[in-house]
Amino acid sequence: MSIFVYKHDGTTQCQPEIKEITLDEMEHQLGEIIGKDNILSKKKGNIPVIYLCGTPTGNINIFELTESGAELLINGVTGDLGFKILYATEDTKFASDLSSADTQTNDLLGHTLRVYHTGDAITKDFRLDRYNIELSKADEKIVSVWKG
Repeated sequence: MSIFVYKHDGTTQCQPEIKEITLDEMEHQLGEIIGKDNILSKKKGNIPVIYLCGTPTGNINIFELTESGAELLINGVTGDLGFKILYATEDTKFASDLSSADTQTNDLLGHTLRVYHTGDAITKDFRLDRYNIELSKADEKIVSVWKG
């Protein structure tokens, strides 16, 4: 199984003088923490952001990691160093992958569940065997379902 993580490249909207952290520089930093063998691939990408001067751009560096590399990054002594989970492959499903109510229910059976309300404090440990269900405080409706 592969796990994709990302980190902003350091660029800021309306401030072109701020230099980006290149893909190669970030790969070197990541490799020092989890070992270069745990990095399977890398690429540039972007995520949607609100346009506001002084805030980060949506430019991100994306790395495909082995499962053991992701475990070292997320739960290792150094912490996640600002990297966030983008998605995982194979049996990891996210809300966008769960196309029907039947599929959602079947995928949740037999797994550890963590149910919380939007805004609640939750731990940042990444567990591939756990589904997380976020509920709206106002009406108790499901806001999102994610695995990790």
